[in-house]
Amino acid sequence: MFKYEKYFPFAEIRDAQRNAIEFVLNKFINEKKKFVILEAGTGVGKSAIAICVARYMREFNKEHSKTTSVNNAYILTTQKILQQQYVRDYSVNALDNDDSHTIPDIEDAIISLQSSENFKCDDDPDTTCGQVMKLNKHNKSDNKSSCGKNCKYKKLKAKFLKSDGVTNFSYFLSQITYNSEEFCPRKLLIVDEAHNCDNELSKFIQIYINDELITKYSLPMPSSNSSNNNLYDWIKSIYNPKLISIRDEVQDALEQNINSSRLENLTNELATLNNTIDSNTQFIKNYTEDNWVCNINTFEDNIVDFEFKPIQIKKYANSLLFNYGDQVLLMSATIIDYKRFCKLNGIRLSESSYLFTPSPFPIKNKPILYYPVGSMSQKNLNDTLPKLVRRINKILSKHDEEKGIIHCHSYFIGKFIKNNSKFKSRLLLHTSKNRDKVLFNHIKSTKNTVLLSPSMSEGVDLKDDISRFQIICKLPYPFLGDTMVQKKKDAWDWWYNYETTKTIVQSLGRSIRTEKDYAVTYILDNGWSGFFNENSKLFPPGFKEQFVKPTKK
Repeated sequence: MFKYEKYFPFAEIRDAQRNAIEFVLNKFINEKKKFVILEAGTGVGKSAIAICVARYMREFNKEHSKTTSVNNAYILTTQKILQQQYVRDYSVNALDNDDSHTIPDIEDAIISLQSSENFKCDDDPDTTCGQVMKLNKHNKSDNKSSCGKNCKYKKLKAKFLKSDGVTNFSYFLSQITYNSEEFCPRKLLIVDEAHNCDNELSKFIQIYINDELITKYSLPMPSSNSSNNNLYDWIKSIYNPKLISIRDEVQDALEQNINSSRLENLTNELATLNNTIDSNTQFIKNYTEDNWVCNINTFEDNIVDFEFKPIQIKKYANSLLFNYGDQVLLMSATIIDYKRFCKLNGIRLSESSYLFTPSPFPIKNKPILYYPVGSMSQKNLNDTLPKLVRRINKILSKHDEEKGIIHCHSYFIGKFIKNNSKFKSRLLLHTSKNRDKVLFNHIKSTKNTVLLSPSMSEGVDLKDDISRFQIICKLPYPFLGDTMVQKKKDAWDWWYNYETTKTIVQSLGRSIRTEKDYAVTYILDNGWSGFFNENSKLFPPGFKEQFVKPTKK
């Protein structure tokens, strides 16, 4: 029906990929669906499917369009590391270096773009392109030569806007919101790791206010007993207008002939003010009392900081994201429940189609052993942690010549394991600031290191010998101390377990990445058996067969 083979980025197309491509193209072209949701287990090769669909739809739309030009596809990922994988696997350079790939006679470039702050200026390696552009905006930079035709960021951005482009959520959302004259809607929008869609949109429109700007500009912080509406009124009537006034003063200072030593500070201050005002303005536009929650931190009856988060994102999803594709392909290994996924993201079932494709990996290559050490609930945690460490020591001893990962759920648990394990020299515990560096060190190390992380449940590729075992210390329930989590749990009785299941399935996929790859998983929280019995239907088909009866050792 569809002659798509020449658009596939590899010489061989697996049966699962072929079925998925044909399903997606049929739904888009013949049934005119707005949304196609593809749940494909780890190892199916979702990104290759995305590339093929993007290329085919581009040529199809060119042929059937009434206009002379048809724009390409946007491809979104949740993390920059996933962007790098697209470039590594599907860029023109990668294709040119591999004779097994067939390069069709079309514009094949997959351009990966990040914000200008990720690019160094050619004229000043200590300065980013973003900083130089801020200075140039006020005609005060000495680096204009490289910020013209030779600017690396601008050249790459120009290519991105003319090609199939892959970027991350945060950059894309900011560009389509504040730079929409360049980032126009396209025929096709592809969202990879789509199970995070609602969380990414929520993060983009939520607002956080601390005492830094309040103190700097001598603003009165609202009372600690303020209601949500009082805080909203304070942002709308006092905080944002004051910042706008200060922004205008800083702008005037930049327009004057000032001492150049102040220029960079003023430029950075103006950028901070603009970003804050933009966020405030967007929040003011979106806020409704029934759909926003506020978390407040206080000290000695004074507010230290507070944040507003939306409970339901579905009413904003189209304007923030989905309207930027005439048709939208949403892909993930953990959609979990198609109808609930649509409900969370404001997708009409009548406008969508769904396909599930299981992971091709042999069950024997991904066994799961359940070793309950005790309750990991908050009230029992201190009693269970010593038992947890003893069991982890036994597992590390068994895998003394292999690398692995421990999903510790929280930094508190991670620090306890690190400080009390007799194998602490093997354990690599990262912070929120050095996560990527620690991951890189683990991958490159010649020693049998073990990642100890509360935040590597997804977006991390620990293939082959990078991880031969993984440990889940605690069921990854969302934090009930977050008011938004509690409100969502109240709004949908299924949401809490749905989110927990997503994280578990994502975690299990970190260490088995190819059909020949293998790794064993250990689950240590004794709450697992009850959770799985209650929610077994949420897990992928065949999941139960992965469990192996553990030995008594």
